[in-house]
Amino acid sequence: MLNDEFIINIRKLLNLGEYEAKAYSILLTSGPLTAIEICKKGEIPQPKIYETLRNLQTKTLIETLNIKPQIWRVSDPINNLKSIIKEKIKELKDIEKFFKLYFNKNKNLTDNFGLWTGYGRENFLKKAAEIINRAENYGYATTKSFSRLELLDSSVLSAIKRGVKIKLLGLCKPSGLSLARAKWYQNNGIEIRYVSKEDQPVFGIIDDKETCFRVDNFSDSSWIWTNNSSIISVMKNQFNILWDQAKKI
Repeated sequence: MLNDEFIINIRKLLNLGEYEAKAYSILLTSGPLTAIEICKKGEIPQPKIYETLRNLQTKTLIETLNIKPQIWRVSDPINNLKSIIKEKIKELKDIEKFFKLYFNKNKNLTDNFGLWTGYGRENFLKKAAEIINRAENYGYATTKSFSRLELLDSSVLSAIKRGVKIKLLGLCKPSGLSLARAKWYQNNGIEIRYVSKEDQPVFGIIDDKETCFRVDNFSDSSWIWTNNSSIISVMKNQFNILWDQAKKI
């Protein structure tokens, strides 16, 4: 009998119904098989089996040898996977187009004044990537471990190509993994320094227009974003003070 987790993963990956996922999983691991054999191995009701197999065939996931009784097998799973990836990429691009169109019509989404809050360390890095995408002149930030995220890496590299000057200030001397991360940033054109001030907050400032800072809690973190000019001025001044005290790696 197949592992339930395996069937669930197949169902999610291929967007299949319950019986479709069972039949495909059986054929993937035990095929080629007849419809009756698939019924028994997959515990699929016999009245449902041919409808299930036809659905899978329509989705080009399986194929049949037209003898009596018919024998079924999976189509090339690697080729199917490539097709799924291609479709997912198209879906994501369509979603991106939709939100870009909507966002361009509603520019005021980033013009709202106030303190806007989010949660989670990874979400903080995603927010950092978002604001770096808007940078035109400079981006300054503090960090405790020179964290990286694929989305953040992409935004940073894009900003560097646009001529944005980026400074990254470690709040402790990097070593091990954090040193390797710091070197990655440095090798990609970012000015790196460190200072022994672990009590200082992790924050970033973009173009005197917006700032985002992290608040570390016992179990997780939250972050606050604002384009309030007074807060931005304070954060920038604090960054410059720490930067002047810092050492090069």
